[in-house]
Formats: sequence, C-alpha cells, structure tokens
Amino acid sequence: MLLLRVSFLTAIILLLNACASHAPRVVSGEFEQATENTNKGLDENATASSPADENTIALIETKKSSSFDRRQQASIRLYDQATTLYEQQEYDKAAAVLERGLRLSPKNAYLWQGLAQVRLAQLQYKQAEQCARKSNALARGNRDLKELNDEIIFASHKARLSATP
Repeated sequence: MLLLRVSFLTAIILLLNACASHAPRVVSGEFEQATENTNKGLDENATASSPADENTIALIETKKSSSFDRRQQASIRLYDQATTLYEQQEYDKAAAVLERGLRLSPKNAYLWQGLAQVRLAQLQYKQAEQCARKSNALARGNRDLKELNDEIIFASHKARLSATP
C-alpha cells in the first residue's frame, strides 16, 4: 500500500510541476500529444485542387483543432477529477471517471496509468497490470511514466503471487 501511495504521489508531483506553466499541461506536452494521436482521423492526405477545396480543408483543420482542444481539456479535467476521487478513496467513482476519459482519448497513456493505479487500489491486480502495460505501450519514451507503470506491474504481480496458496 505504501508503494501505491508513493507512486501515486510521484504522479501527482509530476502533474503539479507541469501545471506550474501558463498552459494546462500535465507533463511537458506529452499528455496533449497522446490526446492528439487519438484525434487524428479526418482525411490527412487530402489535397486541394481548387480554392473551394482549400477552404474545405481549412475548415476541416479548424474543426479538428477545435475538437482536439475540447477533448484535451475534457481529458485533463477528468484526470484531475479522478485524482481527487482517488485521494478520497472513492475508487469506483475514480475508475468510472477515467473510463469516461479513455472513451474520449483511448490512446492517452496518463489516463491508462491512472486507471492502473485505481485498479491496484481496488485489488484488481490483473486489470491493474493490463492497464499499466497499455500505458507503457503508449508512453513513447516517457521514462517517469514507464517507471510508475513498472511499479504497478511489479506490485500487482507480487500481490497475485502472494494471494495464491
């Protein structure tokens, strides 16, 4: 349980350090990059053959940007809300909030890590390990996040081994 709190506090410290800047960033823009990766999908290979096409593409890009901003802001708010619920030991509610965030941004490594943390607190070790592995797969070189995930994987694996007779 101490390992769980230490790793969660480390995540909170990283979050607070990143929030000290003017823009609402979780960790040096990586949260936003992870969110942006989920929002790609409109025709990125479109080419303009006429001025009307250029206007259409510009409109699509504007809508993509606007949609991205809303999803990004919503994901950050949901992550913050889940963090508060986790600290209040409202694990079921925190999990529901994180799952909602993952519906908006399914490739967001931070949301997966948060859900892994909650699943570990709920003693759902297999799910905690799966979420942490998913977060690691999406973390793209973020060593701090990967370390937190590895701690969750280790703790959940150890707990599963000690639970079996």
